[in-house]
Formats: sequence, C-alpha cells, structure tokens
Amino acid sequence: MKIKAIITLNVNGKDYLPGAVVDIVEDEAKRLIEREFASALGQEKAAPATNAQKTETPPAGSGTKPAPTIEDIVEAIAGLDPAKDYGKNGKPNVDAIQAALGADITAAQRDQAWEIIQKEKEEDGKGE
Repeated sequence: MKIKAIITLNVNGKDYLPGAVVDIVEDEAKRLIEREFASALGQEKAAPATNAQKTETPPAGSGTKPAPTIEDIVEAIAGLDPAKDYGKNGKPNVDAIQAALGADITAAQRDQAWEIIQKEKEEDGKGE
C-alpha cells in the first residue's frame, strides 16, 4: 500500500522525509495512518487534520499540571537558598526554580518574578 509520510518515517532502515511516498505492507500502512504518521496516497485531506492536531497540542509545561504562574514562581524563589540556588548575577537559577516547582519555566518568567520580589523588598524598606 502506498502512503504519504507526514513525519519522518524509518522503513526497512531507510528514512523517508515528510511528503515522501512509501510503498509498504498494508497492515503497517494502516498502523501509520491510524497514528497519523502518514496518510493514504490519494487521501491528502487527512493531512490538514494532523495540522489541526498539532495546534491542539498543549503548550509546554501543561501536561498533568497547569503551567506555573508568576505568583507560583515568586513563591518558589522565596523558598530557595541564596547561597546555593542563586547565580553570580544575584538572581535565582532557573534550574533551582524549576526543581522547586516541578515544572519548566523560562528565564523571562524568572526575571518577571524576580522584579516583583525586588519591588516588594523596596516597598518593605520604605515602610519602616
């Protein structure tokens, strides 16, 4: 059965890039089509469904738990040890925050949370 690869397929030790036409046994072809790794040749309408599936893929960090909020990151930073969890730049290490949260974050998210912490410290200092 001829199929059109949607992703890179490895058939009999040879790689076929997306868009390549591959002639394989019918059972294997049906499994690849069912898993949306390929489409039946002549049924290219199946490809847009795969594209829609890609847009429905949850964003990084939102598997079983929702992505951490900036407030979550602020709380995680508060629980870190500055002696071992902060970098030379004086900011908490992204890896340490991720370990505390059990989720991935970006340096930009860390910086945003760090800015909030610094503003709170300034406000606390002015109130005394």
